[in-house]
Amino acid sequence: MGQEIVYCFKCSSRIVGADSGKGVAYSIGDRVACAACASAMLTHLPPQEREDLLARMLKETKSKTRAVSKRTPSRGTEIIPPPPQAPPSKTPVIAAVVGIAVLVMVLVVAMSGNSPPKVPDPAPTPPQPRVERTAPEPPKPRENFDAELARIDDSIAGVSRQEGYKEALEYLASARKRHDAPEWTLPIDRRLGKTNDEIQALYASLENKALEARRRGSEVEVKEICDRVGRWSLPERSTALRKSIDAVAPGIFKQGADGIVCIEAEHFSDRKDESGHSWTFVKQPPGFEGDGAMQGLPNDGTLFTTDYAAKSPRLDFRIEFVKSGPHYVWVRAAADADSDNSFHCGLDGEPVKTLGQMAYPATKKWVWTNKQNDGKNATFTVAAPGVHTFSFWVREDGAFIDRFILTTDPKWGPKGNGPPQSPR
Repeated sequence: MGQEIVYCFKCSSRIVGADSGKGVAYSIGDRVACAACASAMLTHLPPQEREDLLARMLKETKSKTRAVSKRTPSRGTEIIPPPPQAPPSKTPVIAAVVGIAVLVMVLVVAMSGNSPPKVPDPAPTPPQPRVERTAPEPPKPRENFDAELARIDDSIAGVSRQEGYKEALEYLASARKRHDAPEWTLPIDRRLGKTNDEIQALYASLENKALEARRRGSEVEVKEICDRVGRWSLPERSTALRKSIDAVAPGIFKQGADGIVCIEAEHFSDRKDESGHSWTFVKQPPGFEGDGAMQGLPNDGTLFTTDYAAKSPRLDFRIEFVKSGPHYVWVRAAADADSDNSFHCGLDGEPVKTLGQMAYPATKKWVWTNKQNDGKNATFTVAAPGVHTFSFWVREDGAFIDRFILTTDPKWGPKGNGPPQSPR
């Protein structure tokens, strides 16, 4: 009976029908393919056909491998030795094993849906530079700045005692740049903080004193404190102090029910310098009352006789009058010479004729006066009760004023240094 002959659908190689199913050829759908073409087309088949074909290929490869193994004859059977033959080749077995391995790899790749990865050739390893090993450096000894810091402390203490605070702060800021080690910068920072704390503590104390002096009407004391803070050369401190003081209205002296009001000259409410002259706080001549006295300076022989309200320096005192009508003035004054023994007075910023050219003897001691140059009593009139400003102008520079008294009694006169200062 003749064998059916077919051809591989891909490579057109001749295939005998008996070879199908022996690992030589395979039917794939309605096509027949040789083993080589069947293996090559595995990745192009649908999943189900691919799995069926792989199963058949594995099965037929295993059957072929068992067929080449030697059969053991049964006992009692005479075996006629065959003619000598060359030993059977191991090539089919090796090929079968290799084929199985290839099929397994193909199966894995096919199931993942990816092509086998291409392994790149290893890059040549560049020659490694020779590393020179050196011994580690020993740790640096910790720097000791105690002696240098002690010298800084001595310098700062001396400057701070003189309240040279700007100099102290600048000195510490400059010293901080000498070294960058924490053992240096941290102690310097602590000293900067301590110095700033000292400044703040003293400033707070002086500010309270200045505000209290302003309430008492002691503008001389206020000025002294402002001048002291100004010498620190820290503008922000001076500005803050002046702002605090300006927010407090100066105290207003109150006239007593008896019509008397007594005021220390240095406790003025305001003052205005003019023509290069000023009412200046002094502590002379001896025997003054209160904190000191006021003197028209400089004492260069200047005389203000006309238009003095505009040209002469002025002292103002705010007073709450409880009585209206005529008032009389007594002033405790002093002079070193006849060219220094007069001044002018006025009310609410205006000169008053009956208060101009008040004079007194130049005894170089404190004396009470209530007279003008012409010998008339110094007097003025309060039109209505309320707050008014009583003022002094310089007539002859060099004149001293210690305190003054206003009274409604024309017959009243001070005894000794006069009564206590009136309240505010």
